[in-house]
Amino acid sequence: MRDRDKEIKVLFAGTKKINNGLWKIIGHEALSSEARELLTFHIAGDLLEGDTFVRMLSAEESARYPAMSVLGFELVQHILSEGLGSRLPEASI
Repeated sequence: MRDRDKEIKVLFAGTKKINNGLWKIIGHEALSSEARELLTFHIAGDLLEGDTFVRMLSAEESARYPAMSVLGFELVQHILSEGLGSRLPEASI
């Protein structure tokens, strides 16, 4: 997915909008091996595997891992709507 000129590979959102019913779950599928590799990522110099902190990274090391983008709910909604087009009902993920 892209946000303007930036490619986004790792996108996380909080569960608040799902838990309160504003975002509907419209399906699920198993992660591909390529997607599973994205579960190891960095944010602000921290290396994580899923939700688990692994260690701090040097600046050189951080280039080897995808960066997690930190986005608000509205921007996540916009990116998903743009990326999924008509397959995404309003206020659903």
